Amino acid sequence: MLEKVFPEYGWQIWKFPRRTARIWSDPNALNAVLSRIESELRISTPKDWYRVTREQLQSLSLARVFSSGQRGLAVALKARYPGVEWDESLFYGRAGRVTAQKEK
Repeated sequence: MLEKVFPEYGWQIWKFPRRTARIWSDPNALNAVLSRIESELRISTPKDWYRVTREQLQSLSLARVFSSGQRGLAVALKARYPGVEWDESLFYGRAGRVTAQKEK
């Protein structure tokens, strides 16, 4: 409703409770979320996404957007950048943590 009454304001719908489903159903909203992350975390190449942590997403109040079931960060990035081959095992530093544990 607020978007219709005040369309000139740049609403960040991910800051509203229970708006996760709306973000996923609206490609423009999902792209806005990904653009915000890119801006805040200085992401300039697809490879930069692999360094994003859950803690960083939490600090941006976006962790819940990418934590529900099948709707993860990899799914969102595949939709935004269909030409990129993503290695899901590298998201959230998983591969780095596994390697570090094996070295100990």
